[in-house]
Amino acid sequence: GVAVSGTGLTVDEWANCELLAPILSALLPEEAELREKRIVVLDIPTAQLLKLADADQQCEAIIDGPQCKGMRDAIKRAELIISVINDNDDPEVADGGRHWSAVCMRREGWVDGTFTLEHYDPSGEIELNCDAAQQFASALAERLSELCDEAADRIEVHRIPVPIQHDGSVCGLTSLCYAKAVVEH
Repeated sequence: GVAVSGTGLTVDEWANCELLAPILSALLPEEAELREKRIVVLDIPTAQLLKLADADQQCEAIIDGPQCKGMRDAIKRAELIISVINDNDDPEVADGGRHWSAVCMRREGWVDGTFTLEHYDPSGEIELNCDAAQQFASALAERLSELCDEAADRIEVHRIPVPIQHDGSVCGLTSLCYAKAVVEH
């Protein structure tokens, strides 16, 4: 491959948000079809905000205010919420991190106060993106619990066995493929 400046693609390095976000949009069905199937795809910046921001910032960005009505309604009725996350733990940096994975919450998996998040990590290492998935799960559970007026007393992250990435630089692209597969099935 050839390094292309400003595209998020560099030889022997992982893809960044600038590259992954438009590819994710291109891989998934149109917005109307997702809405009809009650699927919400949280974009990478929103997932990062959920993972790292405090509760007030999260609510302001995705729940409170008239500008959030569409998102609020969509996530309240969602049967599936999916996103791609990275291991960046610096809230001041919009992009970054060294590893990507996909996460999803199925409404059918939220039962009797137990909120379950599925984690699709291409690394093959059980701990590599575990903290990021746990942070995301906790924040998503709290926000959804408030919106849906349903308890999320226990939060579980289940690592889903998936094929391992073929080299160390394709975790982002591999995670996009997992997200696509989850949405399609």
